[in-house]
Amino acid sequence: MATANQPSPFGLSGDHIAGAKDGTVVCLLVVNRIPHFPKAAVTSILKCSTARIVVGYVSKSDIEDIPSDERVDFLDLSDHLIDSRRTYTHGEYREYGSDAFTNITALKWSLVEHCLTLGEPEAVIYSDVDVIWLDDAAYDVTASLRARHSVQLLVQSQDVSAAVWLPCGGFVAYRGSKRALEIVRQCNQRHHEALLHLPPEGSVDDETVLRDYYPHSTPGEIQSLPQAAYPVGSLANLYRREAFLPGLDAPRPIIFHANFVIGIDAKIDLLTRVLRERGRFDAYLGLTED
Repeated sequence: MATANQPSPFGLSGDHIAGAKDGTVVCLLVVNRIPHFPKAAVTSILKCSTARIVVGYVSKSDIEDIPSDERVDFLDLSDHLIDSRRTYTHGEYREYGSDAFTNITALKWSLVEHCLTLGEPEAVIYSDVDVIWLDDAAYDVTASLRARHSVQLLVQSQDVSAAVWLPCGGFVAYRGSKRALEIVRQCNQRHHEALLHLPPEGSVDDETVLRDYYPHSTPGEIQSLPQAAYPVGSLANLYRREAFLPGLDAPRPIIFHANFVIGIDAKIDLLTRVLRERGRFDAYLGLTED
């Protein structure tokens, strides 16, 4: 595994990542045979921001419906898949927590590493395919990184207690810096090693790796995004337009992540309800078959 001072496995050097000149890159991992969502996620990003988009994939059949646009590029990640006993096979959607899913999530680190070594990005945002953008998240996280120079990662939160940090890997912003690249490479190595040495009933995903890495990070360099603006699926009820009292309007989300529900139909139903409540149903193009 390459270190921060070694060449990237993609043949690109990270030594130049000292300044921020090329704006923000948003990357998505489209490898799980999930219908409707990849097209909708990319469309919402194109609508809400001017950021470049990199779509990582393993099988070309996964990216057939991705909108064609000059800002969208594609990256074949098939050589970065860890096979072991967590074999990835094409053909059907894998639920969260399944053996194949744990293998798939390891590809996020390789995708983000590639994007951090792609020119001189000010920030790289990883956004899951079941995350829909309702506003310009690239502008928001970039402004935050500019204001807080010590922060390297801004991570979506699924916290329910101040005592336990529960990061959500569905939306993570990385500063375009050597330190962020080092964190990504260290997490990538940890994830790959964990996959190769899993016990028979073991499981590991990117959130587990990040949570385990957190105590070894420099205090303050990894911080949570505000839940009101970057909500996970369990917070959906907070975004209803009907207020308890006049003047107490629901928060305005920048994105919405349709997790915490199982199955494609449940995700579609959740997103449909949230987007209709927010009057932004048009942002989710391709939600259902024509």
